[in-house]
Amino acid sequence: MIKLKDLIGEDIDKDIKQNINELGKLTEEINRVKNEILKPMEDKYKEVVSTTLPILEKLGKETLTTKKYVFRILKKKHYRSSVSYRELFNTGLSKVNRQTRTLLNNLKDELTKMSLIGAKFSIQPIEGIGDNMKKLMKGFKMKIKKLIPKLKSVMKANRDLRKFV
Repeated sequence: MIKLKDLIGEDIDKDIKQNINELGKLTEEINRVKNEILKPMEDKYKEVVSTTLPILEKLGKETLTTKKYVFRILKKKHYRSSVSYRELFNTGLSKVNRQTRTLLNNLKDELTKMSLIGAKFSIQPIEGIGDNMKKLMKGFKMKIKKLIPKLKSVMKANRDLRKFV
């Protein structure tokens, strides 16, 4: 007698194996596309960034606008130093107590780590900024349209006053 669990188990097992094979094929395809298309684009992107960021930093410009994009430097690159105080303290305890201050300063200098923090920037299409300008202009036009009838009534009243004088 064939049990229902065995039949269900075989179907699920086949489905899982097919799904795993499909995932493997998709992973291979994704890696191939990344290596063929994305990798050269990333290399070119890094090259362009490495040439433009130093020039903009030397010029002192944080925002630059072209016909299509707005380039903003959000955070300039800088160096950050950190000290491992636990290592400093443990090393300092094992040393002789004489000239402790100079010894700890020398150890601090040896254990200080410097790391370069890269610059952060954003690139946005100008259309997004243009939409804001369009909204501002639309609001300005509406206020002027509301003001024009009032100005016309003032001009008409001034004409009537001139007629009486």
